[in-house]
Amino acid sequence: MIKESFSFSSKNTSCYFEADFKNLEQLSDPARTIFITDENVFQHHQQKFAGKKVIVLRAGEEHKVQATADNIIQQLISFGADRNFTIAGIGGGVITDLAGYAASVYMRGLNFGFCAYLIVGNG
Repeated sequence: MIKESFSFSSKNTSCYFEADFKNLEQLSDPARTIFITDENVFQHHQQKFAGKKVIVLRAGEEHKVQATADNIIQQLISFGADRNFTIAGIGGGVITDLAGYAASVYMRGLNFGFCAYLIVGNG
């Protein structure tokens, strides 16, 4: 895993490259991490999410709406998430947009990170 750090204003951001899903446990306390993914990624990798707090969203750009963000916030409340939790968005652009938005507005901001994921099909 390769770590690169960047400074924006007075804040630092770290990016990790060539990492594996298992590296997430080194970066965030598993008991205080909530994963947000879509139904396609979840279907392909259910075993990796086993025993974790997971919010599974419907796939597709048409679901990138406020009602979906409201649903995420309701699920964060049901998980008992507080300011010490981390949101991990696992997926493509819709998931990273929604996870980042929810993390920024819930309790005035939670730590968050993203893992880009691409499903490659045969046609």
